[in-house]
Amino acid sequence: MKKIFATFLFVLAIVLLLAMPVLAQGATPVIPPNDITPIILGVCGVILSLLFSYWPAAKAWYSKQTNNGLIMVGFVLLISAIYFGLGCTSLGPQLGIAVVCTQAGAVQMFYGFLGCLVGNQLTYLVAGSPPVK
Repeated sequence: MKKIFATFLFVLAIVLLLAMPVLAQGATPVIPPNDITPIILGVCGVILSLLFSYWPAAKAWYSKQTNNGLIMVGFVLLISAIYFGLGCTSLGPQLGIAVVCTQAGAVQMFYGFLGCLVGNQLTYLVAGSPPVK
């Protein structure tokens, strides 16, 4: 359990470093300063990696697959697309999602996708993959 907590803190620190360009922009930011999309999606990537590493049913299914990396990128892309889709609905502002359905919103989602992917892969590298019981 200590290893999972240490992994989560390490990856969270990396994700926060990815969010620094958003937080340190000047007076006319390209990305809104209240956009925490890379942070939220980075944490989702951490949770996704821990889910497929420690939940027995998901671990057993995932270990039987041949293209594990592509499957994980697909799940990360699915999470990012769902987040972008929620931002495009009327539910987005109610949930505090700052992504809008524009070209700028797509750029925000690209950075969010990268944050999710980095959080996911760093968690896998640090936490490893325990044996299936």
